[in-house]
Amino acid sequence: MNPPTRDMGEEAASAGFDTSNELGPRKYPRIQLFTLEGLLNGKKVDCPPFVAGQGNVTFRRAPVAGMEDRSKTKASSIHELEDEW
Repeated sequence: MNPPTRDMGEEAASAGFDTSNELGPRKYPRIQLFTLEGLLNGKKVDCPPFVAGQGNVTFRRAPVAGMEDRSKTKASSIHELEDEW
């Protein structure tokens, strides 16, 4: 595999930084480049730590789908078509 190109690095750098004040003011890059080799060698996302009592506030969780939402999945649509044959 190839390392990130110079253009990729410039694009990531041009996205700027977010500032977090959980443990004092600190800047975190908005876009971070990872390679498989880096991940296998232990490179991690540079993001704010878990906030006491709130957990990871960096990423939003997707809403939990209710039972009524599950009946409208692609798989259920395929089975409905099979029933028509």
